[in-house]
Amino acid sequence: MKIAYLVLWAVLITITGCKGGDTEKDQKFVEAENMVYAAYQVRDYERILTLADSLKMEGLFSEGKACYWLGYANDRLMRKRMAELYWKTGLAATANSTEDEDVRVYAGIANRLFRTLASQAMKPAEILTHMNAELAEDNEQGMFVTMIICLLDLKSGRLEFSNAGHNPPVIGTANNQFSFLDMQPNAPVGLWPELEYEGETIDDISNKLLLLYTDGLNEAENQQQEQYGEDRIIRLLTTRFSNNTHDIVEALETDVNNFREGAEPNDDLTMLALMLKR
Repeated sequence: MKIAYLVLWAVLITITGCKGGDTEKDQKFVEAENMVYAAYQVRDYERILTLADSLKMEGLFSEGKACYWLGYANDRLMRKRMAELYWKTGLAATANSTEDEDVRVYAGIANRLFRTLASQAMKPAEILTHMNAELAEDNEQGMFVTMIICLLDLKSGRLEFSNAGHNPPVIGTANNQFSFLDMQPNAPVGLWPELEYEGETIDDISNKLLLLYTDGLNEAENQQQEQYGEDRIIRLLTTRFSNNTHDIVEALETDVNNFREGAEPNDDLTMLALMLKR
């Protein structure tokens, strides 16, 4: 059975902050990152282990940053339990920090955690439940992740999905009205450790458009601080439908940029359009 995971997410925190740093130390940090990335590019995972440990000892890498790379390298070396241990330690070290670097590390570890769980052929709801248990532990700062995970059987067109506080996807074809997928909203990942996520199923989405997006689309604002809104998404898909998903994404991107009228984007925008043709 050929399957594909479709995932969109956004990492949010209740408080953000960025402190000025020491210029000399910042330069050393950049040099340290470059060494790790050089090892990453040639897949020298043993060197990544050595560098991450030594850079942590030198104070150039935070515990969270070191744990991210130690977890990554161990995962690549098929030491799965060791990788999960480092990632858990990294999550604990970054979950209650407001430093920009730690927020990025938190998101990176969450990404690796998803990949590890997906490689075990878990269902979307199972992945969310396991991720939530890990991310919610000792999360005093209130970091959370909104995400939707879809599992598509490329042979039958069967779609299994579970949502965690993310925007509902749009589904439909040129021959019927587009609509937002009616689904359980569920809570974002990382807030309540005992939460069990619910999974849902559509028997066959063949020849239908499935559009996933972040709220950088529907909440995009123009100079008057008016939002693009969900109605405009449906209207554009209805009037500009194409069997080419690339054209659909481009049309939405152009339309939302025109709507902004030169206003700076108020959030990141990611879109994923998919159509399984049979």
